[in-house]
Amino acid sequence: MHIATEDYTFGWIHESRLLKQVDPDDPISQFISLFSNMHLLIFLIVISLIAVSYLMRKILKQNARIVHFNDINSFYPTLLAVIVAASATFYASIQLFAPETWREFYFHPSLNPFSQPVLLNIFLVLVWAMLIIAIAAFDDVRRCSSRATPCSTSADWRPSVRSTTSSSPSLPYII
Repeated sequence: MHIATEDYTFGWIHESRLLKQVDPDDPISQFISLFSNMHLLIFLIVISLIAVSYLMRKILKQNARIVHFNDINSFYPTLLAVIVAASATFYASIQLFAPETWREFYFHPSLNPFSQPVLLNIFLVLVWAMLIIAIAAFDDVRRCSSRATPCSTSADWRPSVRSTTSSSPSLPYII
């Protein structure tokens, strides 16, 4: 690659060496660059494990309903877990098997899945699905936790009627 400096000198540099020191100025690329740092990822994983173990210990002492442990009748949290796993696997596959596609997205990002190549199209559809399913899961769990009895199905859209004769308190639901 032929480049010039501010004092009008010209020279040659390999593209791979130049790309390591370049960060685009749009927010999506800066977000990608921030979370591509290996030290940051390791730190976030360690902090997340500590926080999750502390929260699980505290929540299990209260006998709260927890998805996959003391389950609730909703398919949204499980669907969310499957979509997150599929997105992470697909993200790693793109970086491993099609790095040029990812590099093109890095320098020309868009959250519109229909303006991207097929691989990025699938990945962005998964990201949007993850956001929509997360909102649905939160709403479903919040709706179920406001009742004295667990939800019968997720497709039950009738208004909830709280039983006034039930003596057992409502337990919180945790995703």
